[in-house]
Amino acid sequence: MRVVQTDKLTKDIVAGILKNDNKTIVMVYKKYMNSIRKLVYGFNRLKLDAEDVFQEGLSRAIVNIRNNKFKGESSFHSYFYAICRNICLKEIKKTKGETDLKHIPAEEDTSDKEWELIQLVLELRNKIDQQCREIIDLRFNILHTYQGRERLTPFEYIAEQLQIQADNARQRFRRCLGKLSEIIYKDPSYKEIIG
Repeated sequence: MRVVQTDKLTKDIVAGILKNDNKTIVMVYKKYMNSIRKLVYGFNRLKLDAEDVFQEGLSRAIVNIRNNKFKGESSFHSYFYAICRNICLKEIKKTKGETDLKHIPAEEDTSDKEWELIQLVLELRNKIDQQCREIIDLRFNILHTYQGRERLTPFEYIAEQLQIQADNARQRFRRCLGKLSEIIYKDPSYKEIIG
């Protein structure tokens, strides 16, 4: 019975990511952030922030799902956890030298194209106005300052920070994300990367 629930949840997450459904991303944060935080804190030598690992891992998982690299052979949580664990191990390897990786599940390799796309998005983010950058940063980096306010939804938290209503925060975010998407899709580098 539990396997069916996991399979359905994985399918729902993949479908939500493919549809760019913000509710799916919110659900992923709420459901999996604690396990990633515990993972990162378990590497006591690691100088990475748990929220940074979560963000990078989620970005990689989303790119892999959109490029059909995630086949659904495991649960989304197992797949995402493995990606985040590999991010931690690569950081340790980079700062401390070689690490034994035999017991770690393999991460889907992220292609050079995918990393170019991520870098382009980060670069183009600077072309939107300051208010939009602020609301996008609050939305996607919410867990950096969200601790202690777990009772709030992400948009309630944004509303609190900007002193506006939650519905207004949601609308502003969608409008700002639309602006960023338009800039990305019109950029010639995006077309080159996507091919």
